Amino acid sequence: MNSFLFPKEGRNTLPNYIISILIILVGTYIVGSIVMVASMSAVITFDTGTDLSNLSQYFTKNQYLEINLLPFFVGVLCFFLVSKILKRPFLSLITSRSKIDWKRFSLAFGFWIFIQLIVLGISFVFSPELIQWNYQADQFGLLLLIGIFGILLQTLFEELLLRGFFLQFGALFIKKGFVNVLFNSLIFGALHLANPEIDKLGYFVVAYYVISGVFEGIISVMDEGFELAWGFHFANNFFLVVFFNTTWGALPTDSLLLDLTQPVFDFSIFILPLVTFPLLLFLFSRIYKWENWKSKLF
Repeated sequence: MNSFLFPKEGRNTLPNYIISILIILVGTYIVGSIVMVASMSAVITFDTGTDLSNLSQYFTKNQYLEINLLPFFVGVLCFFLVSKILKRPFLSLITSRSKIDWKRFSLAFGFWIFIQLIVLGISFVFSPELIQWNYQADQFGLLLLIGIFGILLQTLFEELLLRGFFLQFGALFIKKGFVNVLFNSLIFGALHLANPEIDKLGYFVVAYYVISGVFEGIISVMDEGFELAWGFHFANNFFLVVFFNTTWGALPTDSLLLDLTQPVFDFSIFILPLVTFPLLLFLFSRIYKWENWKSKLF
């Protein structure tokens, strides 16, 4: 069986990876930004009176969400070009299997949605005044579609970048799987430094992303593909966008429920991942009969 971290096919050399990184960065963050601005220009006219610090005020929440997801669509397209540069199938960036295992994706999605619903239920029992019903009949249908397709692409891009491309790139230099995963997770945390919750909650919250990155990296290495990680990631973001958004985030949505709590850092945010991630890791390992932990990670 082909190895996910060390694909046999293709020209997986340092120059090709460097060219690929440039394509991803330019395509996603420069071309993607141009596409965003062009989309905004169809609705508003940029002039001296335009408030660039609060562009969301010119759009409906669904429109603003769609616009912010456009660079990820461009980014996914970039990976098709990257697969040509590396001279191997696009699928090899996702899994070592002959096709995407959607059952794995669905299982991880279902587990994490279920856990989040339990946590939401507990929060409602103890603090119902901090959760507001926010159903918008004229907006929710479109939000659901954006959540299904837009967030699916957004999380696919991030998994392609982190659990696919960068893990495989790191394997050229880092032969111990766990060290590669840890380094990859630090990059994952660093990519979230510009998120609004960092300003609200402080830099300690970056540790949450690092822990999540370690979990997703381990299950990707052990499972020879990132279908499980993608399903988990999609469930997490889909839930936040469609079911339970905050009132203070940079990307507000007409979610079913709103979290009215004030953004204050609390170490209790680490309880959920430190309890559930090992549990999920155990469940996945038993379901898929993972072996060779030592050789793959250490």
